[in-house]
Amino acid sequence: MARETLHPRLILAVAAVATAAFVLSGCTTEDPAPVPASDTSPVAPVFASDEEALAAAEEAYAAYQKTSDAILGDGGKEPDRLLEFATKKQYEIELEGYKQIGIDGFHGVGRSRFDTASLEKFDASGGQPVVSVYLCVDISELDVRDRHDKSVVDKDRVDRSPVEVTFDYDGGALLVSSRSAWSGANFCL
Repeated sequence: MARETLHPRLILAVAAVATAAFVLSGCTTEDPAPVPASDTSPVAPVFASDEEALAAAEEAYAAYQKTSDAILGDGGKEPDRLLEFATKKQYEIELEGYKQIGIDGFHGVGRSRFDTASLEKFDASGGQPVVSVYLCVDISELDVRDRHDKSVVDKDRVDRSPVEVTFDYDGGALLVSSRSAWSGANFCL
């Protein structure tokens, strides 16, 4: 019987609350109350330094990865848990992998990790802050198994891989907005 292998996209397959303020005013015949001058004080930066941006990205990716591992461990069930840590667009990309895992009857055992994180870019000039990092994803402690609890991981898989992760700042947290294999020199060796 041919051994099933896990598609590479599945290997890597590991929320913002918006508030609105409404100002209610009544109609009167009196002169309107004076409107206070707008606050012209500078807006505090999202992150005080590149180091702070990198630390926030590492924390956000750790939460994203932990949740991804949990969804994989549950056989792809309840993938919407990832929406707390990823943009809707990234969630939709990951969702395909989780659906396939459910169809195939696969589930994960163990966990993934990352290390060697370095800041690629922190840019707050375009209105919505963006943080990009390079990091090494380590899946050496993560196995994917079939319905019969047999591993479907290719024995020749690469356990440590460089990836580039981009985060969008939603006003309260960093959310993973893209994640892709790094095509440059492998800095994970």
